[in-house]
Amino acid sequence: MAVTVTNRAKYLLANGDLVPGTTDLRMGLLETLAGHTNVPDINTVTELEAHADFAELTGASGYARVALTSEAASEDDANDWALIDADDVAFGALGTGGTIVGFFIVEYVDGTGNDIVISVGDLTSTPTNGGTVTVTTPNGILKLT
Repeated sequence: MAVTVTNRAKYLLANGDLVPGTTDLRMGLLETLAGHTNVPDINTVTELEAHADFAELTGASGYARVALTSEAASEDDANDWALIDADDVAFGALGTGGTIVGFFIVEYVDGTGNDIVISVGDLTSTPTNGGTVTVTTPNGILKLT
């Protein structure tokens, strides 16, 4: 699974405005993720949606972005990276008719296109079937190398 961090997230981290466990971070799901080339320059969900490479999940009833819990930063000196991770995210009762291919993390602003995109990651293609879909991010929501 690839996860790409936006330049806006890097700026917010450098400026002290993105603090794991304090900043309201939420995960959204993508039904289109054609590649990671355009990810770094994206600032908001509106900009994400403006690219043909990305589309937020719309084909499944019951979908809404979910707040992350237990966000924490860790350091790995042996592998020379730092990581921000969170608990697995459960999206409950997603109606049939959608296919999930990726996720995005936002800093919540108002739940609209104004939310700030932090990172985008791809997932194994998963059709929605009315049940809960749980997203695990083995490489974290944001990895700094």
